[in-house]
Amino acid sequence: MVNVTVTEGFIEATERTRAPVGLGPRLRVKRVWPRHAVVFGLALSLAGGCADDATSQPGEAPKASPEQDELAHTGDADPSDVTPEDHATATQRVSIAFDARVGAEPAVCGREYAALGTAATPALLADARLFLADIELQNADGEWVALALDQDTPWQAHSIALLDFEDGSAACAGSGDAALNHQVVGELPAGTYAGLRFSVSVPPELNHNDSAVAPAPLNVATMFWNWRGGYKYLRVDWDTSVNGTIDFEAEDAPAVPRWNVHLGATQCVSAAATAPPDAPCGLPNRPEIVLPDFVASAHQVVIDLGALVGGADLSANVEGTPPGCMSARTEADDCAPVYRSLGLSFETGVCVDACDDQSVFALAPL
Repeated sequence: MVNVTVTEGFIEATERTRAPVGLGPRLRVKRVWPRHAVVFGLALSLAGGCADDATSQPGEAPKASPEQDELAHTGDADPSDVTPEDHATATQRVSIAFDARVGAEPAVCGREYAALGTAATPALLADARLFLADIELQNADGEWVALALDQDTPWQAHSIALLDFEDGSAACAGSGDAALNHQVVGELPAGTYAGLRFSVSVPPELNHNDSAVAPAPLNVATMFWNWRGGYKYLRVDWDTSVNGTIDFEAEDAPAVPRWNVHLGATQCVSAAATAPPDAPCGLPNRPEIVLPDFVASAHQVVIDLGALVGGADLSANVEGTPPGCMSARTEADDCAPVYRSLGLSFETGVCVDACDDQSVFALAPL
């Protein structure tokens, strides 16, 4: 049955077909035309012998188009509500692999690395974790497209992912656990992509929330300072006591037993450490990494933890400050070389020349 409704300036036709016994009438299709277009079309149909009827036998209802057949199986839903946007855009799964190394060696908890930094200091890896945000790939048109991260994993939430290369063993036992994550996974519109960019950070809108009630991985307490300071975007710790085997009374004992890198936003102002800042932090300290030749099916991203501290002296520490670089303004001697390795200015907390001179992140074949 076809119902025709005439409204001001428009004509609407709705066709219903018989449904199986026990079900209501099945809506087939609805079409709306400007009234003048219908009048013009009717004239053409009369002149042309109603050519559309040639597709049906006498006594049969006009044959439905494929689009009508598809709509006929939508029950009693109104097909006029279906728009091109309602049809899911074709997507593709993307997995980005990461690998942590110390120079050419794998980054492994408790392994001794013989010569780190400018003083060739021996040290054990004691932690290696970092947050990534703003993860985008470049399509064939040169446009950067955000990766829609999977949300059903404890390693990703909202637009951020946590990479974890420590397994809680040996020197990593103090701050880590056994769980590991070496990848970022999500979806993109179907297409060809060559190029990857991301920031080592937590976005400001997520950076100063209560980690105790935040979803994983933002609930990892050892990656959080406080509400004012927010999260440690990157944490790489070194045990320079070589796991306690050094006699600190000896003349050749290291000046500090530990040398840590904790990167995060600084100069954040609030009424208390337990209160989020009312304005953006003065120094964002967000490295922005671009790897233009990246192809997900061919490459992994290598993170060189040795290069991170390659310009620093792990045998010394600024007096009166925590061991290593905690991103504080009082730690210029300790932090400036680390910032340079990430492409950042220690003075401004932003990229120098788009962080192009960073030496920590590179591509390697899968």
